[in-house]
Amino acid sequence: MSTLDAHLSDLLATISSELPEVTTRYMFGCEAFFANRTIYALVWDGRLCVKLPEQRRFDEALALDGAGRWSPMPKGQGMGWWVMLPEALHDDLDALTPWVERAHRLAMMAPAKKPTRAKPTTPSAAKRKPAAKARRATRRH
Repeated sequence: MSTLDAHLSDLLATISSELPEVTTRYMFGCEAFFANRTIYALVWDGRLCVKLPEQRRFDEALALDGAGRWSPMPKGQGMGWWVMLPEALHDDLDALTPWVERAHRLAMMAPAKKPTRAKPTTPSAAKRKPAAKARRATRRH
């Protein structure tokens, strides 16, 4: 993590420290912040990004001078509801805090997500064989 990314992550942590149900983890190759198991902010390549799944808030944030759509994809297609906040906000806690709090509030309003466990994509060979044998046995009789 670059020095700038570490600084921005610390800013998000400071703002989020008073907010409920905040957790962090490494996601999309960067530090991500969650509320109610829903991602609401992250640090991406020297920028602060927030998820604002409410059209009015999303449009307001995108209209800020220096804001842009966040896109981790090489072709530049924006991810739904994600805004890279202007770099001018990076050191202005008074201006940055409301955006982080809005993103957090919207994440808290999202339906609660259950913890996920890794599921195998295909049944193991041991599980397939008995079923196949049973089908063959019923066809013969």
